[in-house]
Amino acid sequence: MPKPPPKPKAPAKPKKPAKAPAKPTANRAPRTEHLSFTAKAHIPANHIKGAKERHHAFAREFFAHGNVLQAYRAVFPTAGRPKKAVEANAYRLKKHPNVVNELRRLERLHAAELEKQAKEAEKARQQAERDAIATRTEVLKFHTRVMRASSSDLTEANRDLVLVIEDKTLAPPKYDKDGEEIPNPDADAEGYVTSVKRRPPDVKERTASANALAAMQGWNKGDPALNKVGDQLTNLLLEIRGGGKV
Repeated sequence: MPKPPPKPKAPAKPKKPAKAPAKPTANRAPRTEHLSFTAKAHIPANHIKGAKERHHAFAREFFAHGNVLQAYRAVFPTAGRPKKAVEANAYRLKKHPNVVNELRRLERLHAAELEKQAKEAEKARQQAERDAIATRTEVLKFHTRVMRASSSDLTEANRDLVLVIEDKTLAPPKYDKDGEEIPNPDADAEGYVTSVKRRPPDVKERTASANALAAMQGWNKGDPALNKVGDQLTNLLLEIRGGGKV
């Protein structure tokens, strides 16, 4: 008995086109390149995992810039979504407990940093005041050097004690070879010439420094110990004199 002819093969089904990549949604972790520097600073290098981390990133963005929409767009994909829906989600997310707690933590850190900066500024101000006020030793050294400075010798040792005196006078007239008056090249715009003199402290200033040294060291007062000795001697003489009368 002859075999029946083979059944014709069914035509091959056409291949389905490749699926387009799924659009990002609010439930998926965002790509890190969409995050700003503020948010990235507290996020692992790979990506944000979990809703709590995204909430913290949103809180950091909002704390840094003060703009709720900017913070939401920095952390959550918003491409193709209606603006009103984005705004509603952003303002609703702002009230989430994770976001509120993170904002409070950031406020505490910020307040502590401001307090630390204020303390450092106050410490620097107090140190500047201490540096600006001469100590007793520095004052004694200064008056000693003024007292010993020579009036005729400008040496390196007393260079900082040299006084600079400027004297302004009217510039004398200048004449060319033909006798015509010309502007004085040494004069300033107002027609004055400034002469500068340098000198160490004079005798009066050195005497004043010596007196200041004596006052600070107590050399200009009598020795209290000698005064006490004198009082005892006086009492003894009075006692002897009184005894003689008896």
